[in-house]
Amino acid sequence: MDAVSRRLAPLARRLRNLVVRATVTLVDDAPTMQSLQVAATTEETLDACEHWQGYGLTVHPHPGAEALLLAAGGTRAMPLIIACADRRYRLTGLEQGEVALQDDQGQTIVLRRSGIEITAPQGLTITGDVTLTGNLTQTGDTTQTGDVTHTGALAVTGSVAATTTVTAGAASLTALAATFDAHKHWVTTTFAKTGTPTT
Repeated sequence: MDAVSRRLAPLARRLRNLVVRATVTLVDDAPTMQSLQVAATTEETLDACEHWQGYGLTVHPHPGAEALLLAAGGTRAMPLIIACADRRYRLTGLEQGEVALQDDQGQTIVLRRSGIEITAPQGLTITGDVTLTGNLTQTGDTTQTGDVTHTGALAVTGSVAATTTVTAGAASLTALAATFDAHKHWVTTTFAKTGTPTT
């Protein structure tokens, strides 16, 4: 048995080292494959561990995040991080089937059963064209730079202020207002014109 045990010992060590838990200590996000330094539960510090992430999604974990370390071939010569989680910032309370993307600042995108919910306390920036099909309900002010083209009726509750000319058809509302303000009526009893409107 001793001879068998000695022969199996290297294999047993490789199996024990195959997958271990670790804690992220440093992150190098410059390489095309992100590199992590981790402290393993085996009381080792491992440098240059490749952090494998799924196509289309990349993260930069905080120190203190937890990782699963895979030792390819059972040797620490090729350490790979196959999962990285941070329980400090995980969004909880999701219903079955819901999916969420979150960070440590409270920014979230949640695919709820009732629809997609975006929370952006730091603001939301969209670069590129946006096509919206359906109704848009907005609460709050809108600031826009650039032209607006609208097809269909426009209903406004409240005042409309313009710093330049507003055109209705072929006529300028500014010109129409000037004509209205200057117009006079004949008074049949005195055969004289009235003054211009005061209100």
